[in-house]
Amino acid sequence: MLGTSIDIKYPGLNVLPPGVERHVVNGGGLTAFQIFPDDELEIINDELLVLESATLYDINGRILWTRNDLGGDSRYAYPTGLLADGIYILRLQTKDGAVKTEKIRVFNK
Repeated sequence: MLGTSIDIKYPGLNVLPPGVERHVVNGGGLTAFQIFPDDELEIINDELLVLESATLYDINGRILWTRNDLGGDSRYAYPTGLLADGIYILRLQTKDGAVKTEKIRVFNK
């Protein structure tokens, strides 16, 4: 028998304060994107993949910024305070050519 969502437990998932969104990504070694109340986009790279580039696009496909040769850090953070509230596309590419694209919602308070 299927349980309700109340019955589902997520071990290790932290309780996040109001205004914080967490988008879990289970692919390409990049496990989470978060928009924090302090207007920051955080990319968590748990598998320490070597990132070639990160590019942020607006919803119309215009490139807002690109960061190259990011290395294999476990965390990258970028400010979102100058972005308008809305939907953006983040494209990450690893040194071995793998690409991960994720829709990000920015909501600056």
